[in-house]
Amino acid sequence: MPSRCPVCESEVYQEGPRTICPNRFGCPAQLKARIVHFGSRSCLDIEGLGEETANLLVDKGLVSQLGELFDLTPSQLVEFEGFGQTSADALVDAIDSKRSPDLERFLVALGIPEVGVTVARALAEHFGSFSDVRTASSEALVEIDGIGPRMSEAITSFFANEQSRAAVEEILRRGVTPTTMEIAPSIDLPDLGTAVFTGAIPVPRVIAETAWRSIGGKTSGSVSKKTGFVVAGEKAGSKLVKAQKLGVEVLSFEQYLARLKEHGGSLGE
Repeated sequence: MPSRCPVCESEVYQEGPRTICPNRFGCPAQLKARIVHFGSRSCLDIEGLGEETANLLVDKGLVSQLGELFDLTPSQLVEFEGFGQTSADALVDAIDSKRSPDLERFLVALGIPEVGVTVARALAEHFGSFSDVRTASSEALVEIDGIGPRMSEAITSFFANEQSRAAVEEILRRGVTPTTMEIAPSIDLPDLGTAVFTGAIPVPRVIAETAWRSIGGKTSGSVSKKTGFVVAGEKAGSKLVKAQKLGVEVLSFEQYLARLKEHGGSLGE
C-alpha cells in the first residue's frame, strides 16, 4: 500500500479494503470529482459543468477549491480550447444562477458522507436552515427518522473537519445562500402512499419526489412491504428486483406522471 497519495502527496490511510486520501477538498483528483458532483443534476444542476470542464478548470489553475467556481469570468474561459464567448458566458451564468440553491440540493452537493437525496431532504425539513444543519449535534441528528448513530457521526465529523469547514465557508463567502424548499404541508392532504424512485428518470429525482409529497404522498429511499409503488427508470437495479419480489406495484415514469396528474399534481419545474 502506498503511504502517500500519488496526486497530492498527502499521507493516506486504510479504511477496510480502501486506501483513502484525506485531502478531500484540496487533492486535484478529488476536487475534479467534487466539481462534477457539485454541478450534477441531483445537486446544483449546473449545465456545462461536466468532467471535461472540471478537468480543465483544475488543470489550468482556475479553480483550486469549490468556492472559486463562483469567481469564474468569461474572459478567463475564452482563453482555452473548447470555449467561445457564447459557451463561456453560458457556463458563468449557469454557475451564478445557483447562488440560492435549495437547502437539500446544497447538502447533497457538498458530498457529505452518507448524505444522499433522501437524507438531505430529511435534514432540510427537520432543521430548516443550513446553519442549524451544520451545527446539529449527533443527539439531535439521531432523532430524525432514518438517521442512526453511524450516519450522525459521519455528518458531524464532516462539519467538524477543519478542511471541510474552510471549504464550506469559502462557498458561503461568495454569496451562496441555501434556502429551504417550499413544500406544501401534509395537513388535510390524503395519504397517497409511499413512492420509491429507482434508475434514471427524465428529471432530477428530487423534483419527482417533491411533486409526490406536495399532494399528500410520501417518498422513501428503500423498498419494503409498506411501499405503495416503485417508479422504475432506465437501468433500475436492486430496488426494482426487491419490489418485484415483494409484489409491490411498479410504474414507468410516464405512468407515474399520469398518477400525479390524476391527483392534481405536477412536476412544477
